Amino acid sequence: MRFFLLAAKKKGLDLMLQNIRDNSKGTIAKIIVGFIIITFALFGIESIVALGSSDSAPASVNGTDIKEVDILRLVEMQKNRFRQQFGENYDESLFNDSFLRESALEQLIEQKVAVTQARQLGGYVSEKSIDSAILASPEFQQDGEFSSDRFKMVLRRSALTPLSYRDVLEQQALITQVQLGTGLSDTALPFEVKRQQALKAEQRDYEYVIFNASDLKKDIKLSVEDIQAFYDANKQRYQTEEKVSVDYVVLNRSDLKSDIQVDDDEINQGYQDYLNQLSATEERKASHILVEVNAERNDEAASSLAQQLSLKANNGDDFAELASQYSDDIGSKNVGGDLGFNTRGGFIVEFDDALFAMTEGQVSEPVKTEFGYHVIKLEAVRKPEVMSKDDKQSDIIAQIKASQLSLIFAEMAESLAAAAFENNSIENLVANSDLGLVARKSALFSRSEGAGIALNASVRSAAFEENVLADRELSDVLEISADQIVVVGLSKHVTPAIKPLVDVKVIVNGQLLTERADALALNNSQALVAKLEAGDSALIWSQAKAATFANAGEAPAELNKAVFALAKEPGKVTSAKVSTGQAVARLKSVAQVEVAASTEDRAAISQAKANESFYVYRQWAQSNSDIERRGS
Repeated sequence: MRFFLLAAKKKGLDLMLQNIRDNSKGTIAKIIVGFIIITFALFGIESIVALGSSDSAPASVNGTDIKEVDILRLVEMQKNRFRQQFGENYDESLFNDSFLRESALEQLIEQKVAVTQARQLGGYVSEKSIDSAILASPEFQQDGEFSSDRFKMVLRRSALTPLSYRDVLEQQALITQVQLGTGLSDTALPFEVKRQQALKAEQRDYEYVIFNASDLKKDIKLSVEDIQAFYDANKQRYQTEEKVSVDYVVLNRSDLKSDIQVDDDEINQGYQDYLNQLSATEERKASHILVEVNAERNDEAASSLAQQLSLKANNGDDFAELASQYSDDIGSKNVGGDLGFNTRGGFIVEFDDALFAMTEGQVSEPVKTEFGYHVIKLEAVRKPEVMSKDDKQSDIIAQIKASQLSLIFAEMAESLAAAAFENNSIENLVANSDLGLVARKSALFSRSEGAGIALNASVRSAAFEENVLADRELSDVLEISADQIVVVGLSKHVTPAIKPLVDVKVIVNGQLLTERADALALNNSQALVAKLEAGDSALIWSQAKAATFANAGEAPAELNKAVFALAKEPGKVTSAKVSTGQAVARLKSVAQVEVAASTEDRAAISQAKANESFYVYRQWAQSNSDIERRGS
């Protein structure tokens, strides 16, 4: 299993570059070029340079960079969770990318701190323990057994590779080691358990009265002068929302003319590209026996054993039984060495080359890799169905036309970006460009909502950017869908204004009335507390009997918390703000109830203490780490 999970590690850069060179004349290359042109047009050359730059790491922890790609991957995972949670109701414009990015960055910083500190404290995770965790993970099992196909599928959905997933498991294990270490070294003592149980079971009887603000409102009279004074003191509450309207142009891919001619050479090249793609999707089902070189077996002994196993298999011995008996691959030996179906590139290079040179049913000679010696059996070959050129021709022509339209659209997007930079208004842009654009105008919209083109969050955000709003420049090219881009410029700006009192009088009246009632409730409660402390108790009380800290019965929870903060002296008085106004309580009695701690109680108390210790450790780890945030 280790060699399978680490297969992608040895993919050579030379092979990747050669593949690019080989495909540079086909349809695929045109699509790639189109992508690059669009990237330049929409985001500038910095977007390409940044992909390979290590200097732009947004943060580092103890000298180790947190890479941009890791942040983007985590943001995408968060979005995927939202997509799964909301289903068809998911709307990406509702989720603030800046907030998700900041959240992801802080999460990665905390994780990096925890991992580096764990390593400094001597934490270690073996390869074997990671293998065992993968094999035992229920999400990778099918019919109670580990499934390599399911493993790959689950990782693909999570935007992870086998190598990156192993890194995740290692980091989680390191953090867990520290968490267990702090927890196991700081368990609750019997005295602490007893004290916690006593606090939990303590019962208090008290009487209370509530001054409901809603009842007090009935007797409050507001004069015209009161309302005017409140309005004058709080005018900022009653501002209109800042709004803008924009002039804009739209470039639609669907508007492009599709009278593109495709010649025979392009069709032939397109069909060859199709065949190349199919060959890359050929799947081969393999079984193998891994013979490791280790402390008990040197290279010569491993090679000799692998040779013997190859000979036995070729002489008719059952390959699955040989794998179960001799293989050192813990992930496949229990299933007869079965690795399932895989395409080329699924394994380490030496293994891959040998497998794809074999014929069905063949057992290989020993194949040496960094993991040891492999005896491979090709169980089956699954080839995709190949369409004839005549049958495929219409699809090829459609793909070539779509590719060329993408290139045309990308070139037009680049021209639009240049025109937006060179012109200071949409009117001038339309007049000075040869893109056949039409100037349009939006209705007024705010930062948070709008109609038409302003339904798109990126349009609203761009319209309120300083360069558009204050400097009256045109926006960058905005991609509002895969087939539609826009440029906007300010048309009208409506600044916030104070609404006249006549328009907000009902709101002002309600707010002032609530404020007065809350103040009256507080005054009444303070006056009652003073009377009670002076010995005056002529009042009709509500009763709270045998209340515990966690269960106040019908009494307000806020008041119950205040009561349990009192010293254990009957007659003590307290007050608290509650949801309906203000409340006053007087303690009547305190009863200590003996409750034996169950196993679950002791575990919960110990866990709470362990969590507190781990929190303190995390604070210490943060303060003792060199964290540099470089901005984003």
